[in-house]
Amino acid sequence: MRSLSLGSRAVYRLPRPLVWLVSVLTVAGVIDDLRRLITLTLSGQADIETLLRLLILTAFCGTGLTLALRPAWAPLPFLVLVALMFGVTDRNTLQLACFLFLAVASALLDRLRLLLMVAPYVAVLLIGLIQLPGPPPIFDVAHVITLITVVLLGRALRATADRFALQREENQAQVQAAIAREEAADERARQGQLEHERQRRTLSHELHDVIAHELTKITMQATVAARQADDDQAQVAFLDLATTGRRGLSEMRRLMAIISDEDGAGGSLSVPESGVGHS
Repeated sequence: MRSLSLGSRAVYRLPRPLVWLVSVLTVAGVIDDLRRLITLTLSGQADIETLLRLLILTAFCGTGLTLALRPAWAPLPFLVLVALMFGVTDRNTLQLACFLFLAVASALLDRLRLLLMVAPYVAVLLIGLIQLPGPPPIFDVAHVITLITVVLLGRALRATADRFALQREENQAQVQAAIAREEAADERARQGQLEHERQRRTLSHELHDVIAHELTKITMQATVAARQADDDQAQVAFLDLATTGRRGLSEMRRLMAIISDEDGAGGSLSVPESGVGHS
């Protein structure tokens, strides 16, 4: 059953299949009487009792349809139905319908609206018990017991529905909390990964700056020493050292391009082929 929030109370609605069932049964229950009333009216035999019967059928149909479609409005037509009960001699079918309506209302309505339906019917039962003049009353203690039974059954059904609804809400809340915790953990992991990447890039840049500076210094000094060397063997050694330094710088540039490609930090390194002076 779906609930409609009304302040601090709730009015439930029947599931769609039950809505159709209650609506069809309600309409089917008045078709024969309505046909007979229309026949009497058209034949000129209508009287006050015919009009009263038409009003009862209208209230009956209105109660059933409102319970199916707009349960919050059900007390209004039901009050009219109960008020008209004293005008008919055959109340058995009408009473059975009232019991069914009250059972459905007990499961759907909040306490205030249910009280607005039960209280008038209890009043009718009490009036019947004191044997007022008129049609022979068929109200007795058994009807009171039946009324209490159907109301309790309806409230038990509502309590069960409320418990399942509360459990479903708690489960949804737990699921949402678990999802929120998972998202928070994912966010922390992402932030940790970003921090790790930032530290890695910072360290790689600092390492590059230190090693590149020293390799550049070695390469420049070896190049100068090779040009100033008098011995051919020493000159070859210095040139080989300068070549090794340049190769180291080139390799450093390649590694930095791999490490820092995400932020474009692998720019070219300026490797001097020759130069004079030293740091």
